[in-house]
Amino acid sequence: MRFFIYANICLALFNMLPILPLDGGRILKDVLVSKMGLVRGCKYTRRLSLIFSALLLVLGIFQYIISKYNFSILLIAGYMLYFQKSDRPEEILMNIRNLLFKRSRFLKKGVYPGRELVVLESTRLGELIKSMDFDRFHIIYVVNENMRVVRVFTEQEIIDYIMKYNADISFRDLMETVD
Repeated sequence: MRFFIYANICLALFNMLPILPLDGGRILKDVLVSKMGLVRGCKYTRRLSLIFSALLLVLGIFQYIISKYNFSILLIAGYMLYFQKSDRPEEILMNIRNLLFKRSRFLKKGVYPGRELVVLESTRLGELIKSMDFDRFHIIYVVNENMRVVRVFTEQEIIDYIMKYNADISFRDLMETVD
């Protein structure tokens, strides 16, 4: 029983490391975003996650050299580094920033070019943001698997929902939450 208690404590402490996607990384991101703003907070969280992942990799290499058979930390560090490389929120954040500045340009001009996008219900909001142009206003049609329009969103609604929830939410989950 003592072994299981010790193992759970170790897992809890490991989970609190300030590395995304661990809980400690998410907490760090929330704190930094509340103090620095969305773009800077996410940027610093990714940098700190990358630094701690690299330190974990070095620790894993030392562990493997010393033990000659235990490469568990090396695998975990490899996954953490892969996650840092594959998860690119900066692209989404830069598009959000451009979309927000577009509003002031639109209010100045009074007329702005538009564009329609059609997405499946299973599409995540972050994927949609990658497809948006910073120099056009967007109307988004959400369709189901039968190609029937189930809802229409404006660009500003999408931005508001990303800020309220996150970019990983699908349109299906968003519509269930909102309705």
